[in-house]
Amino acid sequence: MGANRLSWFAWPLLGRPGILHHQRVILSEPQRSDTYSENRLDDEIRSAEPDWITEVDRGRLIVFTHVPKTGGTTLKQILTINYGRHFADHHPRIQNLKTQIEQGSRDPSELLAMSSHLPYGIHRDIPGLEGRQVLPMTVVREPKGRLISYFNFVTTFKRHRLYQEAKDMDINEFFEKAIAEGAAEISNGQCRVVGGKGRTFDAAREVLEGEYFAYSALEHLNELVEEIGVALSWPEPVQGERKANQSPRKRTWDDLEPNVAALLEESNAEDLALHEYLVTQGPVVRTEKINA
Repeated sequence: MGANRLSWFAWPLLGRPGILHHQRVILSEPQRSDTYSENRLDDEIRSAEPDWITEVDRGRLIVFTHVPKTGGTTLKQILTINYGRHFADHHPRIQNLKTQIEQGSRDPSELLAMSSHLPYGIHRDIPGLEGRQVLPMTVVREPKGRLISYFNFVTTFKRHRLYQEAKDMDINEFFEKAIAEGAAEISNGQCRVVGGKGRTFDAAREVLEGEYFAYSALEHLNELVEEIGVALSWPEPVQGERKANQSPRKRTWDDLEPNVAALLEESNAEDLALHEYLVTQGPVVRTEKINA
């Protein structure tokens, strides 16, 4: 596979600043930046030792399956705020948790929550996490909006690995090339990441209903966060508009040629079914899994 091929995931930036205020968290308007380091929570928050950590079951591990461009950066920030230094974002190229543990720079026994863009099950490959009670969670987005967000992101952020090739493409040229090259990100990518196997709605639903602790469509994110917070006794609820990691470029589905739009709909039929199912179902938080 060529280095410039439009394939696999677009690795998103790492969030926006949060402001602690009267023991509550206000997520301010998203900052638009083309660097990873400028668009994330303050080091003080990420390295904090929250008071409530002494009450957390150390045998439990929150695993957030972060499907790219689904609004998941907001939920990742909430995990960071509540777990501080006990939260880690596993990113193979930027912050490889497995390497950190193997090299001794991170103690896996101190890890209480993690996120990753990789397909569900990645926690099984990270040393030192064996025997933990895993509580997976995820969020799914309406596929058409997610695809447009993917284009806006890749062609806007200069540190993206595909930026140089894609920056001058119009939206139709971009997706025609991606379709021709079989880019995994634009073909039922949500089913694959959520389910960790295959690209079908049935496979993703089976894993969700059998193994996940919490999940919802993006439309129900507010309710999902509230229910998770109650179930896990989070001390820091979140207020404000939850829109993190937005791109300044704003193309829409209407900018697509009919033939390109039809191809994208066809190649994301399973993701469309998954999203419709989760919108209808509403937010799911299985409290019985906490003490299972």
